[in-house]
Amino acid sequence: AVLLAYSKMWLYDHLLASNLPDAPYHQQNLRHYFPAQLAEKYGKYMGTHRLHREITSTWMTNDLVNRLGIAGTWRASQASGSIPALVNHYTIAREVSGADALWRELETQDNRVPATLQDELQLRIRDHLERSIETLARHGGNYDDLEAAITPLQHRITALLSTAHYQHGQSRPRDKAAWQNLGLPEALAERIATLPLHLEALKACLEAKDDTSLEQHWQETVARLAAQGMFQ
Repeated sequence: AVLLAYSKMWLYDHLLASNLPDAPYHQQNLRHYFPAQLAEKYGKYMGTHRLHREITSTWMTNDLVNRLGIAGTWRASQASGSIPALVNHYTIAREVSGADALWRELETQDNRVPATLQDELQLRIRDHLERSIETLARHGGNYDDLEAAITPLQHRITALLSTAHYQHGQSRPRDKAAWQNLGLPEALAERIATLPLHLEALKACLEAKDDTSLEQHWQETVARLAAQGMFQ
């Protein structure tokens, strides 16, 4: 608990000293901090709150450390090179993978599936986010405008995934079946099992120079994955 507290203080101080709390995309987090009724009624005024930078930094800190953990946050920070870059990489990874929706759906499974299964799936999502952060950091790029970075990536990844019939590799069908036998809804099991392919699609989008090279690169990726037994 002490280490967790110091980790959050360290991250918070770096965020507050940066320009991220003033970034329009991150200022949306102010609405998450307050009760829904207040956010709905006074949302347009929250950006002028005297403590808006502190509140935004607090929200980003808690979101990042609570989801990645102490060790995961440290590893991701080393990959990203700086705290602002880490937060932007994490935000992109979270948004394009739909992690928020996965977390919410997992939380609805309390007392419906074993807690050990929920822990396992949380760790799978965390591992996917870490790998996505490393991928984003490795390929560089200017992610100051998060909206401009996230929306095209979401569209491209969705398009790529729709072109492939995914079998989840040799071990994942057994995982998915085992999860369902423990009570996990099929759609949720499918989405979590598909995260490895999602990561491959992210890599393809970042490595391609244009739409033509993206299509070719994705075809090569699909062929490689098929050779590894990932597709029917």
